[in-house]
Amino acid sequence: MNPYKIVKVPASILLIFIYLILQSGCDKTPLNPTNTSNSFTQNYGNGSKQVASDILRTDDGGYIMVGKEYVNATDQEGDIVAIKTDSLGVQEWKTTMGKAAGAGSGSLSGKNVKYDEEGIKIISIPNSIDYLIAGNRTYYEYASPTSTTGIKRQTKVVLYQIGPSGVVVTSADGTELRSSTEFTEKVSDIKADESAGVVNYILTGYTTDINNLKPIDINNGAYDTTDIFNILLDNSFNQLWSSGSLAYGFPGADYGKSVQVLQNGYLITGISEQQYSYPDPFQGRIIAVILSKSTGTPLNTNYFGDASYDLAGGYSAYNPLNSAITIVTDIKSGVNSGEVALFQVDENLTLLNPSSSSNAFNFEFFSPTLPSSSGNTTAVNFEAKSISSKANGSGFLVSMTHRGTITDDIVIMSLDSSFSSTGNYPYFFGYVTNGTGNSTNETAASVIAVTDFSNNVTGYAYTGTFDAGTNSSSIGMEKLNP
Repeated sequence: MNPYKIVKVPASILLIFIYLILQSGCDKTPLNPTNTSNSFTQNYGNGSKQVASDILRTDDGGYIMVGKEYVNATDQEGDIVAIKTDSLGVQEWKTTMGKAAGAGSGSLSGKNVKYDEEGIKIISIPNSIDYLIAGNRTYYEYASPTSTTGIKRQTKVVLYQIGPSGVVVTSADGTELRSSTEFTEKVSDIKADESAGVVNYILTGYTTDINNLKPIDINNGAYDTTDIFNILLDNSFNQLWSSGSLAYGFPGADYGKSVQVLQNGYLITGISEQQYSYPDPFQGRIIAVILSKSTGTPLNTNYFGDASYDLAGGYSAYNPLNSAITIVTDIKSGVNSGEVALFQVDENLTLLNPSSSSNAFNFEFFSPTLPSSSGNTTAVNFEAKSISSKANGSGFLVSMTHRGTITDDIVIMSLDSSFSSTGNYPYFFGYVTNGTGNSTNETAASVIAVTDFSNNVTGYAYTGTFDAGTNSSSIGMEKLNP
């Protein structure tokens, strides 16, 4: 599918220009603005509360963002929201998806159940004009329909197929995976695979339905909490692998964060905790595992990190031109605590050397210097939220949230293939009050490269949550110049 077949041209540049000014407002300002000749900033708040998750370029040169929206800001449960814009970020439509409250079943029989849903990822369906949203649906148990407080129960993965105008194509309630079980599963990433001549979908995340053959600590009892959840679906969302192949992990917490479709398997990257010395606490390390496409059986596994680091995250980007997988991770504690690290492996999960790093895992560390207008006195820590490849293998984009001493900012890094910063990057974004610094929190979601008909990069687009953590938070979007 060519994502840039049609480019909409506004009927009146003047009207669009006026609209953008009204939408942007004077209080929403980048902390270190670059040349804005073809850039824009938008937010899509409706006076309630929204949270951003992902962004996708559409066939007409516009964008779709997904996340979560609440009818009332104080509600416990929200709905999945999808927002479609034109090429200038001007909203064309918005749709929400969620299952209506009703009577529970199984262990929730006799109870009233409400559902809290969040959109996590959106992808284009191959050979189709439709889109597929993968989200998480959490059950809340209420004693009766009039009860005001609910008890959180299981979470299940839910899929919604929507058309180009935002109409839900499949069931209004979506397709809930493994609905007959009461374990919790959450999705982190989804990819379409049409390499075998049919369209399948591979998802990763985590599950509480852990492998019952795992060892336990004879002194302290079971210490396993979650396993990596991997599931392959056909184009009707039927499960293709056996249930015994859906969970993969070891003692501690394991979770998948990203999935890539390789020629001979599916690559899952994420976190697998390790207890390096008993009775020390478990620490995160990056896991990369390649699964058989036919059975889900692990074919190759490697780990990155040691007792010097407590790692989180594990997002990946795949470049089929050189078969390199680039992984980004947060460092929660230990050496280089609070920084973000990048490293690269090949399809055999062997470390590559794209930079001058000399540490054992070829980690390249990043702790961007704060702009003077940020209002934060110290760079407390950075949390990576996504990584994507630029066109033609020319480098990478990384979105992260800076957790500051005063407020949180969105940070976008633009890197070349050797992990060196390019242009005016890193780039910080936040709300600015009287030019003295941030007054609210902004948190990052996904970032993508924007390309033209010739696959030349014309900019970078990201989505995030503006005024995060408040009852008036909104899904926002910004397009930057490269």
